[in-house]
Amino acid sequence: MKFWQMVPYMELDQLLDVARIAEDVGFEGVMGSDHALYPRAMSSAYPYSPDGKLFINGDTPFPDPWVTTSAMAAVTTKLKFSTSIYILPLRNPIEVAKSAATLSLMSNERFILGAGVGWMKEEFDTLNVDFSTRGRRMDEMIDLMHKLWGSEWVEHHGEFFRCDGIKVSPRPKSPVPIYTGGSSAPALRRSARMADGWIGHGNSPEEVPPLMRKLHELRSVVWSRVSCF
Repeated sequence: MKFWQMVPYMELDQLLDVARIAEDVGFEGVMGSDHALYPRAMSSAYPYSPDGKLFINGDTPFPDPWVTTSAMAAVTTKLKFSTSIYILPLRNPIEVAKSAATLSLMSNERFILGAGVGWMKEEFDTLNVDFSTRGRRMDEMIDLMHKLWGSEWVEHHGEFFRCDGIKVSPRPKSPVPIYTGGSSAPALRRSARMADGWIGHGNSPEEVPPLMRKLHELRSVVWSRVSCF
């Protein structure tokens, strides 16, 4: 079994020391988190609490995960890093692909992009991104980012993104691993179909085995379909 240290809500001035200690005592990696902003008034229900209320507020720091991960990677040599979770459909896939590729190269491939669709509609509204299509956008983003990481020149004509003959440089040595989060049926299907791993959120020990069986079943269906081509 491998252990990861969660560092959301930790004071900024402690992150580097925590990363060093986590590596020294044998942790596999460190996971940060992500929110672009806090709304003063929020009607979105937090999906991971019984009453739907968020347990943090605007006084809780949510530092930029690219900056914090880069800083922690610079003071370690073996520790891996991920995000739990980075709200992928809130962003531009070309910019994310470039940042992830750069971080992968500079950390000697120790970065894993942990991504999810997000739940706070106010974030999407403020950044003028359609909340209702975030799942389809994320699927297309993953596809486009893999193209950008693997091809010299990329053309893409999708539902949300279009590009003709572009490249992202530098490209990573190999595609950046993507772990996706969420326990809903669409989220589990996405993990089985498109991701390199799955990130749970506060699951009890009793909940984990059936979730793992479901992911295995979905993964088996995906690979059986692939083998038919």
